[in-house]
Amino acid sequence: MGKRFIITSLLLAGGLAVAAGCAPWATYPPIEHTAKLVNPTFEPMPTLMARALLYVHDEHAAMPELVYNLPAGMPMRTYELVQKKLNGGRPMHYGDSRGYHVTAIRSRGPEAEVDVIVPRSDGLHELETVRFKQKFGKGYEVASSRQWRLRVEPPTPNYQPPIDETEFVGATDETFQPE
Repeated sequence: MGKRFIITSLLLAGGLAVAAGCAPWATYPPIEHTAKLVNPTFEPMPTLMARALLYVHDEHAAMPELVYNLPAGMPMRTYELVQKKLNGGRPMHYGDSRGYHVTAIRSRGPEAEVDVIVPRSDGLHELETVRFKQKFGKGYEVASSRQWRLRVEPPTPNYQPPIDETEFVGATDETFQPE
């Protein structure tokens, strides 16, 4: 019984360690000499962005609607995954004056951070870092947040809505007149 118990215990402990630490080390946008993220649609990136956005929106309530902007270069699929996890809200479009801006995501195994530019009620914006810890069986949960009392300018919207091809039905080179 002794050997069998030890082997079973070691296998179980090893399996738990692997299962708890399967999250990739990644940074987006990539920083030179760090773990680069090949595809921002890979988990846990969409989940971390969605949970950070929900957290800052609930904490600050500076806007009735959750309007968000993801970092430049995010593929459309990332917006779709984040949107699905938000169950509401919408990507920021040109013409929107306010929104929450995710500027960076850092995943380090069971810990992660997401930087979000948050609109204040007075019209200014501040940076907030939301820290996460991965809990076995529960995924990432907010562990803490830090508001940086720095005034920052929000970036322009990065979302590119899909083109509605029905607008171009019947259009020809002769009917198209540039302004």
